[in-house]
Amino acid sequence: MALATPSLFVRQTSGLIKEFRPIDVFVFNTVAFALGLVLAITPTFLGGLYPNANIHVVLTLGFILTAFNGLVYGLFSAAMPRSGGDYVFISRTLNPAVGFAANWGFTWSQFLGVGVYAAWCVRDALSPALITLGYGMRSKALIDSGGFVLKPVPMFVIGTLLLASVLVVSLAGTKILKRFLNAFFVVALIGTGMLMWVFLTTSHSEFVAAFNSAMAQQANLENAYAAVIEQARSNGLQTGQPTDFLSALLALPVGYWVFIGVTYSAYVGGEIKEPQKSQTIGILGALVFGYVIYMITMGAYYDVVGRDFNNAVALLQTLEKSPLPTSGSMSFFAGILTTNIGAILLISVSTFLWFFMMLFVMATVCVRNIFAWSFDQLAPERWSHTDRRGAPRVATLVVVGCAELFLAAQVFAGITFMNYIALFSVCFLIAGIAAIVFPYRRKELFEQSPAIVRRRVLGLPLITLAGIGNTVLFLLVLYSALTNNGLSGVTGEWLPVYVLVAIYGSGFLVYMATKAYRARGGVDLGHLYSEIPPE
Repeated sequence: MALATPSLFVRQTSGLIKEFRPIDVFVFNTVAFALGLVLAITPTFLGGLYPNANIHVVLTLGFILTAFNGLVYGLFSAAMPRSGGDYVFISRTLNPAVGFAANWGFTWSQFLGVGVYAAWCVRDALSPALITLGYGMRSKALIDSGGFVLKPVPMFVIGTLLLASVLVVSLAGTKILKRFLNAFFVVALIGTGMLMWVFLTTSHSEFVAAFNSAMAQQANLENAYAAVIEQARSNGLQTGQPTDFLSALLALPVGYWVFIGVTYSAYVGGEIKEPQKSQTIGILGALVFGYVIYMITMGAYYDVVGRDFNNAVALLQTLEKSPLPTSGSMSFFAGILTTNIGAILLISVSTFLWFFMMLFVMATVCVRNIFAWSFDQLAPERWSHTDRRGAPRVATLVVVGCAELFLAAQVFAGITFMNYIALFSVCFLIAGIAAIVFPYRRKELFEQSPAIVRRRVLGLPLITLAGIGNTVLFLLVLYSALTNNGLSGVTGEWLPVYVLVAIYGSGFLVYMATKAYRARGGVDLGHLYSEIPPE
């Protein structure tokens, strides 16, 4: 597309290098929703929020509706293969101010996520891994080390080292980042396969016996399985309750959350080879792969440990005194079930890697969003500079610096996810609306798009139908996230709404202030509505 207003963009080429093939997009998106992390914490997360929800129904509902989200981002990425994802999609379809504000809110959720997950790498991956290995090897030193790393200073130091590794690898360029993720992805996947195998080959009675034995030896707690359920019951847990569809429907945010990140390759669209093929294959392929692994592994887990026990663990880990030595992680229970130290080590390393690798993906998404803002002159121009390896060096430093601040806030002040699910849901909801109107509002761009984007079903554009499903999904997710404090992470009847309004409202203010500033220099940012950035 010819540029009518060249001064809108920092330069005529982005400087980004196309390095991602379909398999790389698949890996990037699978790492983004952190397959092993989801397996480790979802059962107790769900058990604490919706104890009567059936895991199979929750996963299936989430998969079906997330497919619409995957189609929206996959098709948009084929029509506008540029870095920045929904910032480009929405600003070029609806309005530049709306596009920037939507992407601004999403990006801040990822800033927060990188910092918080750096701490969670220690809390929910490293510490349980050390404790699990300690139980398997009968090593009190390892068990004590698992507790030591949870203290604020060690957690902050380790988290900082993890963020430093993100900085080093990211600055090495997209090719190195891609190879890094692909290599560790294989290791992490092997460990996840081992985790799956442990639960598929273990009976419920074998788990009860192994758990009771381990807790008797290491925690001096007899008949621990029954004791855990009884303590939870005395704290309000209702046991023996049947599952019901309404609980599964209300748990839809969890059903979507297990796939959050499956569309993240859209934000590196300028570095994807053959995006019209790679994006859709990589996004939907990762979605199907995750669904299959989740259904098999979580289904086996629930059969082995029992739903009442899982829900009891979810409740007890919120109390000041819990009989469990660590959080109710699936990998911890798998470690109890096997005496093979190699298997325990592999499962533990795998769980840590899923947490660790996600830092790189989330940071990359933030960097590309900032790059896209800068390329459109909505952020300092230096932030879009790339080196000879195609790495936006300044933007990377900005992102890691912000993540370090959020890490400190999490570790020392206890500031964690504030409306995390609602934050990104607003952005994705707006993207769904943009998809609905794209073929009509940007008819010329739609007609110039690849054939897959122009495909129709029952006379309607596929992207419009996907947008409708996507919009329904995020209306439901947003409602639940705003009305359930367990999902929003914010207490108070109206505080979750205030948090959303403040973050997205600040995005509008930043855009309007920048637009006024650029207008004084003779640049009308309103023209961003009609042009997409050059490659």
